[in-house]
Amino acid sequence: MKIAHIFDAIYPYEQSGVGKYIYLKAREEASQGHEVHIYGFKYWEGSSVKNEGGITYHGIVPAYSVYSKKGKRGLRGLFSFCYALTTNLLKTKYDLIECHAVPYLPIFICFFIRFFKKNKLTIIWHEILGKHWFHFHPFLGGIGWWVEKCALFLPLEHAAISPFVFQRLPSKRRILFESLIEWEAIQKATRVKDQVDILYVGRFVEYKQIDLLVSALELLRLKKLFPKTLLIGEGPLKNKIKKAIEAKRLGHVELLDGVPNVYSHMKATKLFVLPSRREGLSFVTLEAQACGAKVITVDAPLNAAKTLTPYVCKNDKEALAQEIERLL
Repeated sequence: MKIAHIFDAIYPYEQSGVGKYIYLKAREEASQGHEVHIYGFKYWEGSSVKNEGGITYHGIVPAYSVYSKKGKRGLRGLFSFCYALTTNLLKTKYDLIECHAVPYLPIFICFFIRFFKKNKLTIIWHEILGKHWFHFHPFLGGIGWWVEKCALFLPLEHAAISPFVFQRLPSKRRILFESLIEWEAIQKATRVKDQVDILYVGRFVEYKQIDLLVSALELLRLKKLFPKTLLIGEGPLKNKIKKAIEAKRLGHVELLDGVPNVYSHMKATKLFVLPSRREGLSFVTLEAQACGAKVITVDAPLNAAKTLTPYVCKNDKEALAQEIERLL
């Protein structure tokens, strides 16, 4: 079967849970004998089409940063991507197109193409924001809510990769896909020598609430508790977090941009703390648990991670500090 995945940000050039899931699913499909293609931004030099690991990558427009300075998904490059996607898909026949919901507009492009190419089309939802759209902006958020609503009710097969999102799909033609993590890489990972008490891995953006973890660590410092903490990742709020750590005199907290093998660090921590308000599935929760770490997260309406771990606390610094102290 000839399969195409549609998502602008290609992993590992752009680090995201959705991109990583596509990479793992495409790799699995290729191992089953399918011809697999991924359409997204062009992050590499040379030809716009390349084959790597049995997967064909199509870089149909120059790469743009999909996130704004505030860590929100921007529209830059989206319209040129949709135009290029239309022209590319009209030239090629696929048996199955798997369009990943964000950033929504490609869904309608694929729906349009379906009438000409007669291919099967599945929309894969990684999260559904619903009324949360209005928290972003009263007017623009309303447009986002309306577009998402229209996409959800298209007469297509709608899939989710987590039960949390699956339950929110209104379509009768809904299916639940298996979540995927790199089991082989996790098993092969060798634990680093320097063990830490607390680990965070992810993007430094507003909804991840890393500042909440920093505030909880400040409360623990006032109680003469200094858990060794490592924060790994990049993002627009990293400098702000770094300054907050310095201002609160948290000398036991270290920041890293990236590491060769994050699983080696996950195996060397007692607690993995994810104070995020929004997670469609939370791959890092599954990965950290597979590495033997206890995962603490917060009770927020759109946080799917709270369904994966028993260690869930209120979404405030006092509760988070108390849970960390209890588990340490």
